[in-house]
Amino acid sequence: WPHSQFVQGNADDLIFKDRAFDVVVMGDVHEHLEHPALATKEAARVANRLLVMTIFEEWRLPGPGQFIEEGHRRADIVNREMGFKDRQDYQIETFPQRIGVDDDKVSHLSHINQFTDADIAGLVSLVMNEGFEVLQYLKVPEQRQDGHEWSNWLIALERH
Repeated sequence: WPHSQFVQGNADDLIFKDRAFDVVVMGDVHEHLEHPALATKEAARVANRLLVMTIFEEWRLPGPGQFIEEGHRRADIVNREMGFKDRQDYQIETFPQRIGVDDDKVSHLSHINQFTDADIAGLVSLVMNEGFEVLQYLKVPEQRQDGHEWSNWLIALERH
């Protein structure tokens, strides 16, 4: 992004020092990540005081866990239904101001993870093992679609 303080990096291996930021926010990114547990641990590592996460509860994938290929396949179907030829075409048309990136090397992954309540609890446990305690742990229903309820987790943790 053309922003002076934007840093491109890898969520699994952040370039920042331990406890570099007072507050770290992971807003609806877990469902896009190839390694959500590693990214969560990295966010906790660079958070000095607070870690806030919102995690979308995906329900369109066939079951819990990672389904990267299935997520890409379904995203391509949805993109074609919207009139785009593929994910790259969707990205270029929808976000023309983005920095051009070869999608074969760095991809904006579609929703590739589907989390169960137990998966969310596991991510929170990882962070608690890094010296955090839970301030807020909510599952918030948002709407219903195709017979499924959309939910979003709101989790706020404080380093003690």
